[in-house]
Amino acid sequence: TRLPHFAKQALLLTMQYCRGLLARLCAFAILLTKARGDRVAMQTAESDPGSNKQVMEQYAAAVIKKIEKEQFQEKLGKWADGWEEPAAHGHALNLTNFLVQVEDLILKPELDRHNYSRMVDAGEIGRTAVIGDIHGELWVLLPILKQIRDDWFKRTFEARFTHKDSALFVCHEKLHYVFLGDYVDRGDRNLHTFLLPLAYKVLCPKQVTLLQGNHEQIDTNIRYGFQDHCQDLFSTTDGLSMHGTINRLFQHLPFVATVEGAFIVTHGGLTEDFVDACTNTRTKGNFQRCLTYDMGLEMAWSDPSSLEGWDDSPRGMGSLFGPDIVDKFLGAHYLKKLIRGHQMERKGIRTEQGNPNVLTVFSAADYTGTYSTKKFGNDGGWIYIDHDVEADDFLLIDGGDGWTHHMKLKQRTLNPDEIRKVSKEIYEGNFLELAGSEASMGVHEHWARMEVGDRQRGVQGNKTAAVPSECKEVEGRAEHKVLVNSSLHQAFSEDGEAGLAFKAQEMVDECGEAVSKSMPELCEALAMDAVVLEVFSDISKASNKIEVLKTLQEAMSARVKLFIS
Repeated sequence: TRLPHFAKQALLLTMQYCRGLLARLCAFAILLTKARGDRVAMQTAESDPGSNKQVMEQYAAAVIKKIEKEQFQEKLGKWADGWEEPAAHGHALNLTNFLVQVEDLILKPELDRHNYSRMVDAGEIGRTAVIGDIHGELWVLLPILKQIRDDWFKRTFEARFTHKDSALFVCHEKLHYVFLGDYVDRGDRNLHTFLLPLAYKVLCPKQVTLLQGNHEQIDTNIRYGFQDHCQDLFSTTDGLSMHGTINRLFQHLPFVATVEGAFIVTHGGLTEDFVDACTNTRTKGNFQRCLTYDMGLEMAWSDPSSLEGWDDSPRGMGSLFGPDIVDKFLGAHYLKKLIRGHQMERKGIRTEQGNPNVLTVFSAADYTGTYSTKKFGNDGGWIYIDHDVEADDFLLIDGGDGWTHHMKLKQRTLNPDEIRKVSKEIYEGNFLELAGSEASMGVHEHWARMEVGDRQRGVQGNKTAAVPSECKEVEGRAEHKVLVNSSLHQAFSEDGEAGLAFKAQEMVDECGEAVSKSMPELCEALAMDAVVLEVFSDISKASNKIEVLKTLQEAMSARVKLFIS
């Protein structure tokens, strides 16, 4: 039987990353093919309850109940041991059936109608809530959802009703949720932080938009923890099958959402191919006809720069785009701002200095990145786009259609302690098993992140690893030093020594993120790391400068160790 495209892609990527583990490779290929066969069988079997929309919605309701509440009625260990099926739905196959039905009944029809772009319309007196990267941090996502709910009730003065199957989610025609992607990897609740918003979409499909991030790409989430997480939750066989099924769903998610006449929302940013292809689109701000899947994959890796023009991204995929690029693109499509995620932000939300029409939103508070063994201590942020607000409190946006749109951006953040306080209020202390005290947090939350699979376990042993001899003569690129100088000086001018240290750690964490799969790529990433250390050392005068440099060196060492492990 001819393998479908997604199976070929997954098979190729598995060969690339498993490095000779033939048995695992074969099992993965067989499971992906089997998952496709199961899907076809379920579509044709008249007796299969998974083909029934009502059953799909019942399962979504059970998933919401499980994730929002029931898991916290038991000690953490019971939930941490694995995914427990909602009681009314029996055995493990039902979760796969549910995902297949979501694909067939919701995601595929949307993709057929709208391609990889969505137009968001919350209507008059409406609100769009934009949530940034979550990265498996369920302990952050739930309090943010609660705050969105409470803020909505305060704004509307309407009867305080959430959806009947949820304590947190408001299904209302004037409230739209947009998730910026990166639901998975690096956290310890990766499956749950995707299943929950997915279940919301099942129950209220028009009011929830789920975008793809770079971690919704299978080669990325094989490498950074999600595949291992699925295997930890299920048996190895079922875990690999589940990982393949969810990645097939990821491929149906859009890359762009647009609020007409105002904002473009995407995970990473712009690329030259996307800008060129969409220059002459007939409907300004609507990218359904010009945006392709391959373009979206690159866009999910892009980042803004304070330097003019285009440049290669130090991540290894995507582009760096300057303020001149952004301004010209937004003007051509009658848009005012680009809202995106993808980069850690110490305060949760950042207006890019030198690129003021770009707003970065990062929700994963107290984040642990790829190579750091310490938390970043950052806030979690999200924003509201309010439509037709009161006359003394609005931003006038002239739309290309001749209309004047009244909108305002409102920024919301919570620091890690505030998030834990909200968690305690919701769950009467049970949630502290996950995120409350420093002791339990150290044992579970942080270590679980760093121990999701063999790749991240490698960091926890000896923290020093020698730079490979092949990399000894590699020097940092001159253009990279220009970028690092600009970025670190900006961070210092905006936020002092704290901002400088945070940006340096962020840059080391991002270097070569999309590549570093071969020795030359590793050497180049290490060379870029070395430039960050050099420039940071030149700028910083802080008393903890030596400590920060040691942290950066440990991150470089972790990069080497994870490459050779």
